[in-house]
Amino acid sequence: MDFGFENFETSAFDVEIEEVEVKKVGKFKRIWSGTEGGSIVRTTLLNGKLYWGAFDSYVYALDIGDKKLIWRKKLDSMVDSSPVCSDGFLYLGSKGGIFYCLDAATGRIVWRYKTGGAMAGYAGIKDGLVYTSCRDSNFYAFNAKTGELVWKFRTGDEICCAPGFYRNTVIFGSFDGYAYGVDTKTGKEIWRFKTGAEIFDAVHLTVHGNMVFVPAFDSYLHLLDAGTGKEIWKTRLGGYGIATSPSVVNGRIYTGARDGNFYCLDMDGNEIWRFRTGGVIESKAVLSGGRIYFGSEDGNLYCLDESMGKEIWRFRVDGQIWDEPKIYKDTLIFGAADCRVHFLDIETGKEEFNIQTSTLKKSVWSHPYEMFKVEIKKETHIEDTISEEKYKSKNEKSISLSDYHVTSEYATTSEYKQKSDYDTSFVIFECVLEGENLLLAHSELQIHLSPKKAKK
Repeated sequence: MDFGFENFETSAFDVEIEEVEVKKVGKFKRIWSGTEGGSIVRTTLLNGKLYWGAFDSYVYALDIGDKKLIWRKKLDSMVDSSPVCSDGFLYLGSKGGIFYCLDAATGRIVWRYKTGGAMAGYAGIKDGLVYTSCRDSNFYAFNAKTGELVWKFRTGDEICCAPGFYRNTVIFGSFDGYAYGVDTKTGKEIWRFKTGAEIFDAVHLTVHGNMVFVPAFDSYLHLLDAGTGKEIWKTRLGGYGIATSPSVVNGRIYTGARDGNFYCLDMDGNEIWRFRTGGVIESKAVLSGGRIYFGSEDGNLYCLDESMGKEIWRFRVDGQIWDEPKIYKDTLIFGAADCRVHFLDIETGKEEFNIQTSTLKKSVWSHPYEMFKVEIKKETHIEDTISEEKYKSKNEKSISLSDYHVTSEYATTSEYKQKSDYDTSFVIFECVLEGENLLLAHSELQIHLSPKKAKK
């Protein structure tokens, strides 16, 4: 087994291990720990425009074809989410607990609502209502046009879960360990299902036919009947929790887990293959043209073969990648904790250009395994000679590695790693800020033109 001590990886830690046990000893709270900076967690693509929020408290709108910033709007606090779009409006919440509706063309604030806690991840929209989760333990439904509160549903703990929809049911999870099915119009509970730990998923729960996938920190991916909440099956993926809904394509399930492995399962939850990365995976996969694209906290954006999980290329940045990659024509787009949005050639992984936020100061999050404790039960045999007799004594020790990352025992891995090399040439472009923001003749926001080769 390989052990990772902080940032030091080694396979030469040679001991005989009788038993390894991963225990969840604390509550998941890392999502709320991010510090101020320019990091980007997620982006939204719509009609050739890219929108994203950042930890510098701004929301950005970019014309991809022209490579020009259309507007940026400063909100009350850090933005750990990206907007959902509907009928020319953008909806997203802030770490300060305010839920916003913005005009997509100008960034003008149309309405806002003050909740009782921080918000992160995507909201959801259906039939004129916009839905969002909140750290104050409430799940909210607003009139999308007016911002009027239609209903709120209280759970037993904090919530950070982007909803899924099935007929008249909105489905979401809570840190109380329950998945809830609630009537979209009235907010009345239809069903609930108890998992073994917190449910956190910042990207919408995957609804496939009449089924919904629910990842949880009990390290199981649960498949439920979306109409009744009854469990169909569950499968364990690692031991450090699951915080990503799968992508379902051609009768296969593709998903990453917090143990650093990316899994391909059949529709019964049986593993077909896995691919090992060097960090937590909370980036939802995108599949196109027989390839899979996803990011990892090891700073790599991976491109794999869909059928066998073999690596085709990877692109490395200086920071975690949680964003679900977006595809625009022949370009792959994603935001990262390095305070940039990256635009890659989808075939080769070569960077075409990148755009930075208002600051390159990276945000910092708490340790990804802070709520877990790893106990290793080891047997050592000590030989000693006393009065010409040899005795073997058995000494059992329990070693706590709660501060360290223990990686998976087996997986498919790549034979190489690639480093990112940024050149220092920048093209400064002009951007216009709407409303109370000033016209920026020379914006500090920059397009970074840096051709880059991805290793094959």
